[in-house]
Amino acid sequence: MTGDVPDACTMMVDEVGIEIGIYRDYRLKSAYQPIFSRRNEHVFPVAVKGLTAPFLAGKPVPRDVFFAGVPEHESKLLHGMCGLLHLRNHRNIGVAGLNLFVTLGPTAGRDVWDTQLGGLTLQMEGMSFDPAMLVVEIDEDAGAEPGAIDEIAIELRRCGARIALGDFGARTSSVERFEAVKPDVVSFSGSWFRKLCRDKASAHLFAIAVSHLRGRGVITQLDGIE
Repeated sequence: MTGDVPDACTMMVDEVGIEIGIYRDYRLKSAYQPIFSRRNEHVFPVAVKGLTAPFLAGKPVPRDVFFAGVPEHESKLLHGMCGLLHLRNHRNIGVAGLNLFVTLGPTAGRDVWDTQLGGLTLQMEGMSFDPAMLVVEIDEDAGAEPGAIDEIAIELRRCGARIALGDFGARTSSVERFEAVKPDVVSFSGSWFRKLCRDKASAHLFAIAVSHLRGRGVITQLDGIE
């Protein structure tokens, strides 16, 4: 077993050095979605997003189905273990210099978050992983504890990581959350963006908003527009 993981989980290394999470009868693997940046007429890979790929008896299980079946008190810690899994498998991608995006579920509570962040910090130190390459995505969850996100953002920056605000614009708390977190990256959902582009006036306002964010040094990202 490697790393600090919840009691219900373990992590093992297979024969080729890839780490796998074990949760009850499930085997959890890291799947990395590439993130590209456009430069002129070309696109280049600049990062990957760590996603959990669950398997049961050797067969893949949809992520939403898997996590829906996990008890809440275990789900919060399980997300932390998956973050560790993606971090430890990042070196197996085989492409140097790619930033790593992970989502750790900050609304789980301060005690759980402190455990997750502490585990990530120890792993980065042990692996000589540059903290600036880690981007922790905070989803705009309306159920977040008051003030917790602000404190978490401070702690993330203290350990050298960057912050991404996910699903930006799709909820009413966007502006308030942005000013509280002051993210390095703002991520828009692809489905929301596609709806926006159907109206020319809305698309124009979106372009202005993106220009404003970039003017403040914020990287903008569109999810799910493959």
